[in-house]
Amino acid sequence: MVRLLNAIIKGLGYVLRVMLIVTVALICVQVFWRYALGSPLTWTEQLCRFIFIWMMMLGIPVLFHKKSFMAFDLLLNALPDRRREIVTLFIDIAICVFAAFWLVGTVQLCAGTMNKLTSGVRIHYYWLYGAQAVSSALILWVMGTQTVQCFRQLASGGKKGGKQP
Repeated sequence: MVRLLNAIIKGLGYVLRVMLIVTVALICVQVFWRYALGSPLTWTEQLCRFIFIWMMMLGIPVLFHKKSFMAFDLLLNALPDRRREIVTLFIDIAICVFAAFWLVGTVQLCAGTMNKLTSGVRIHYYWLYGAQAVSSALILWVMGTQTVQCFRQLASGGKKGGKQP
């Protein structure tokens, strides 16, 4: 399961890179059409916005997996090892609970927008809101895996080499 998750996160890294390249290309096309040809395209701005939303939502689980998110950990690092592990386990469980509620809410949101289309590019709204559902499911998976690892580490009573990707 962990290997599959690592492969998915690695694949997401490539997908995010492609999405960034596509967004930059679309913005360059929009600037060229607007200023060189004097006739701006109407669909590029909205498509870039949708891709940007997907990039942000897919980037969150990658950051959680790599433990690269911003955190105020001055107080956490001041705790003794055992207490730090307990607090970390509690934080991981809280993130899992939040991700589960977020997943349920976004699935309901997607179900409620099945027949609605965006005005510009005529994409179903569930494709836009689906980014949140995918992100929350991946966060739940990533943090669930980290919670299990943290619990095993806490139960064994010792550290196993620090951070694990």
